[in-house]
Amino acid sequence: MTLENYFPKILDKQVDTRKKDITIEHLLQMSVGLDWPEFGEWNYMPPMFVHDIVKFVFDRPLVDDPGSRMNYNSGCSHVLSAIITKATGMKTSAFAERYLLGPLGIEDYLWFEDAKGISYGSDGLRLLPYDLAKIGQLYLQEGMWKGKQIVSAEWVKESTEPRLLTYDYIGHYASHWWVAKLEPDQQDFSMNNRMIFAMGRSGQFIIVIPSLQTVIVFTSTLENTIKPLAFVRDYIVKSMV
Repeated sequence: MTLENYFPKILDKQVDTRKKDITIEHLLQMSVGLDWPEFGEWNYMPPMFVHDIVKFVFDRPLVDDPGSRMNYNSGCSHVLSAIITKATGMKTSAFAERYLLGPLGIEDYLWFEDAKGISYGSDGLRLLPYDLAKIGQLYLQEGMWKGKQIVSAEWVKESTEPRLLTYDYIGHYASHWWVAKLEPDQQDFSMNNRMIFAMGRSGQFIIVIPSLQTVIVFTSTLENTIKPLAFVRDYIVKSMV
């Protein structure tokens, strides 16, 4: 099913017909090809305070063929949230509460919505550090939680497989997860030399290190967003090894 099935009115009005080739996989891997200077002139704050965020995203000019290059794009995350709502008939927050947050015992959270009532897919969820760690532990355990398969093991592997490298100083992008080497200078990129992480602005992290069976969470207000990665490599990993 193409995105045209979810947003026909928006995509039918696009002059650049290549936008109809954008898939859910492109959204997951942020390789939609749209002009989106979030890690640039927007300084991590995309101007998405508009009535129709999905339309705003697709109205951006296409500068790369879909699937050819990853460029960080919070708009992709919000479009995915809109797709979940259309596909399930549930708000993303309600869907997550039933199938993820509820089973993990996460009750204390806030999830903001846009003007159309769509749960923000980009930056609208507020969780406590302990609950962030639960999500990391879920992935460390390949989707298992208290003996029950909450997320399929196949999806855990697929969503954390490194795909595209755009930002050398961060790592490869997977499907809304980042993947980097524990020892950047080594050629080895196996699970023994890999850390998987979710990264938020100002140094918010869920870091999963499979080889050490370890989950690390950071919450901070750092100007250097990626500073915790160096801390993990230089201190935590070396001390454990």
